[in-house]
Amino acid sequence: MGRGPAIQMEELKQLIGLRAIDTLAPTTTIARKLGRSNGVVTRAQERYKDLITQYRELKSRDIIEDLDCIRRANLMHVADPAVIHKQSGLQAATTYAILTDKMLLESGRPTSISLNATVDATMPDVLARLKRAIEGRAGHTTSSEKE
Repeated sequence: MGRGPAIQMEELKQLIGLRAIDTLAPTTTIARKLGRSNGVVTRAQERYKDLITQYRELKSRDIIEDLDCIRRANLMHVADPAVIHKQSGLQAATTYAILTDKMLLESGRPTSISLNATVDATMPDVLARLKRAIEGRAGHTTSSEKE
């Protein structure tokens, strides 16, 4: 049983573009858009996986730069004295935070950092500290009894 015609360069460009736009799109959706079978699309994706990744990285940089320009323009708008006079401080801070958060997300940087610390204390250690604390307070009473 023979295969159909090989994937053409124009179809390959479309495939790379569609996959770069949405990495989570099902292969069936892309195959339907190209008018090809799922097998042909899957094989082409596997063969040109590195090319698709490189194209996506280039496209991501362009998108990040565009978003950064939009963010800067919006920040300039928010910094306008007439706009500041019309909006509250909360609105200005929220706008700035949202725009900065979007920029950080698009560039792959963390938008928040949380630190957690755990203490590995054993029960005898905790009891010993509690005992020392109680013994330290033995000389100091808070009762109202007078001697």
